[in-house]
Amino acid sequence: MTNKDRFAHIRSLHKDRKFWQWAAACAVVYSIVFVASGSWHVFLVAHPIIPVQVSDCVIKRPTTLCDDANLQQAQLARADLRGANLRRANLSGANLWHANLQDAILIETDLREANLLGANLAGADLHGVNLFGAQLSGANLTGAELRGVSLRGTKLDGTTQIDAKWRLVWESVNAGTPGRDLTGALLSDANLRGANFSKSILRAANLKEANLIYASLIGTDLSGANLQGANLNNVDLRAANLKEADLRATNLTSADLNRADLKGANLIGADLMFANLYDARLDDTTQIDAKWRLVWSIINQDQGAFGRDLRRADLHGAYLRGADLRGAILTGANLREAILMDAQLNEADLSGVNLYGADLRGADLRGADLYRANLFRADLGKAVYDAETKWPEVLQYQAAGAELRED
Repeated sequence: MTNKDRFAHIRSLHKDRKFWQWAAACAVVYSIVFVASGSWHVFLVAHPIIPVQVSDCVIKRPTTLCDDANLQQAQLARADLRGANLRRANLSGANLWHANLQDAILIETDLREANLLGANLAGADLHGVNLFGAQLSGANLTGAELRGVSLRGTKLDGTTQIDAKWRLVWESVNAGTPGRDLTGALLSDANLRGANFSKSILRAANLKEANLIYASLIGTDLSGANLQGANLNNVDLRAANLKEADLRATNLTSADLNRADLKGANLIGADLMFANLYDARLDDTTQIDAKWRLVWSIINQDQGAFGRDLRRADLHGAYLRGADLRGAILTGANLREAILMDAQLNEADLSGVNLYGADLRGADLRGADLYRANLFRADLGKAVYDAETKWPEVLQYQAAGAELRED
């Protein structure tokens, strides 16, 4: 090699060294900027090659365990949370844009107002999650467990991938489905609180263990429907068709069943406390506990319970508003918390009856025998009595609102 060639080679090496020194300096500067700007943190959240701390949660592979963590308004865009345990975590207002939550455990997690745009929730367990105000456009919820989840106020659109069952639930609680034909619909375990199904056709639908509290089912065709174990507390079922429906162990507390058709229905074990059975249609094919058939007969049959022997009858929580109980023998009966507004109790034997917390407003108690009856916390507002009415010795019935009427 000539001196000229040797000199050129040395010169080339010097240039290369300068280039690599410059490149290394740029890399250091970029790294400093990358870390200082938080981009490194964002990168690790999406690619947790090493554990990364977010609030009081450590995101790491293979599994993130952050149950009960407080991640309110946390920045978790593109976060890799596959299979993560986030049970009961607070993720309200969190940014989970395009986050991967596939197969994650999100039971009872708070996701109110969370940004879940484009998030992958396929196969995730969302049982009992609060999704009010959550944005789910473009999200994938295919195969997600949504039992008991309220979808009211949740923001879905045509780009949201979600099983047909849960899209129907979302439509029902947000827009209602009055008059719609939903024959055979699969809505078991769905949270349908406050949904409007008035005059819809839900014939043979599966609503087993569904939550229908405060739902409107006026005139709805539920013939042959499976409502076993469903929560129908305070549901409006006026004129509903419940022929041959399965209502076993259903919670019908305070439900309005006025004019509902219950022929052939099975109500064994159903809770009908405070339920309105006026003009409900029952027959010999209706399976119902003896207590509630008795309540139905008192308020619907001719003469009601006029002069009837109802000693020691269990009428706890019975809806007997306006019932004709004149001259009835109710000695020792349990009428605790019964609704007896405007009931006719003239000349009735109520001695020793448990009327704790009963609603007796406007009831006619003239000539009734209430000796030794338990009237603690009973409401006697505007109830009428006369000189023949016998009261418990300790009751201040006038102070309780009862009014004397001698006519």
